[in-house]
Amino acid sequence: MSALLYVCLDSSTSIGGNMAGRPGTSLKKRQKEMARQDKQRDKEAQRAQRKTGLGDRPAGSGPEISEASALELFEDLSSA
Repeated sequence: MSALLYVCLDSSTSIGGNMAGRPGTSLKKRQKEMARQDKQRDKEAQRAQRKTGLGDRPAGSGPEISEASALELFEDLSSA
């Protein structure tokens, strides 16, 4: 009868969840999730900055193309 009442509990099957098993796992998960959210916010801010930065370029910042070479390119593309 005593064999039926004896139960061996190790740390992985303890009663009470994380209390005696692996403390801090929920804290680690929370910290990991917060870091992931921060990274996502940073990425979104960078995307928004790049998107708004495209229209702020000065007029002469691109490559110089003369009217003649632009017309030749257009004619070459339209004839192909």
